[in-house]
Amino acid sequence: MFALRTLAISTIVAAVAFGFTAVPVSAQATGADLRIVKTAPLIPYGTNSVIEYTLQISNDGPATATIVQVVDPTPVGTTFVSVSVPAGWIFTAPTVGGTGNVVCSTSSLAPDATATIVLQVRIASTTLAGVRIINTATIDAQQPDPIPSTNTSSWEIEVSGADSDTPGIVDSTTGAWFLRNMNSGGSADVVFTYGAGGVTQRPFEGDYNNDGRDTPGIYDQTSGAIFLRNTNSAGGADIVFTFGPAATNWIPITGDWDNDGFDTIGLYIPATGTFFLKNSNTPGPADITFTFGIGGAAIPVAGDWNGDGVDSIGIYDPASGAFFLRNSNSNGGADFVFTFGAPFSTPLSGDWDGDGIDTIGIYAPASGAWFLRNVNSGGAASAAFTYGAPNMTPIAGDWNGL
Repeated sequence: MFALRTLAISTIVAAVAFGFTAVPVSAQATGADLRIVKTAPLIPYGTNSVIEYTLQISNDGPATATIVQVVDPTPVGTTFVSVSVPAGWIFTAPTVGGTGNVVCSTSSLAPDATATIVLQVRIASTTLAGVRIINTATIDAQQPDPIPSTNTSSWEIEVSGADSDTPGIVDSTTGAWFLRNMNSGGSADVVFTYGAGGVTQRPFEGDYNNDGRDTPGIYDQTSGAIFLRNTNSAGGADIVFTFGPAATNWIPITGDWDNDGFDTIGLYIPATGTFFLKNSNTPGPADITFTFGIGGAAIPVAGDWNGDGVDSIGIYDPASGAFFLRNSNSNGGADFVFTFGAPFSTPLSGDWDGDGIDTIGIYAPASGAWFLRNVNSGGAASAAFTYGAPNMTPIAGDWNGL
């Protein structure tokens, strides 16, 4: 669960950085000096993220520009979502989900007039992390332009997603783990057995050694023992310790509670809604203790809901399908409250699109269907697929560090 970098470069800013200078205003003798400047928010963008470009257009004169046309191709690695133009402008564009040129035009643009166009494209699910997406827009008109260097503007981003989370299924009867590296249906990429199986052996996942990969853990409710492994393979535990009392129905959760890069254990008491969080995977008392939520049948979740690098808690009410998420590990009200999916599902959390923010999902036990959402709000699923046999235990993590 790491925030990832975003790279954004305007060709105008780049021109200044490399020592290019603009033509003085006094050189604008005739024609219509059109200018276009493209920008986009400086935030992480993962696969399936929407990039919203703003195109600021102006005519510095001295003449009125006629038959003004802006051409902005959907960049490689993206598909068209939408375009918004001001009054007096028209546009042609690809179908939603398609690719091609977005062309916006107006019959005239007077001196000192400005206009704003907003273009949205979506990064394709097949676009890999680390790919640089460059979007370039151009503007022209019938009149000669005394400074043509301002008729083009570009913006560049680097696709994040090196820590996107994907599904896993655990057969709690046999202790078999089936991990998949894509948010889609299909075969498991990694299969192994870890743990003895049984209803008192509660599986979970986390990055216990700060290597960028999530690996298995088991909480034995009968003894209060924790068994953590640092590789996704069969074998013995790398870390073993006891946390909490034996013979309880407490529920394990994991997260990076102190932003040190290591996921550590936590326990939740359903009867009281109390959380006990530790900042190290060692025996001893909890470092953080507080009560949050409704208790009873509520199910705990954890994630970095606001991208600050610290995982915090939440609860899911199975009776209503409501999520209550909090941005700090303390008593208080929820920062996010919303309903997602059918009631009595199994809640999930993860960074599904690699944007550095964890969001929620649900698993339908009867069908094995997964419904993931890239925003912590109610609405339609951002991804939906079936993975694993019904009535297994779903988990989610970054199994391969990619």
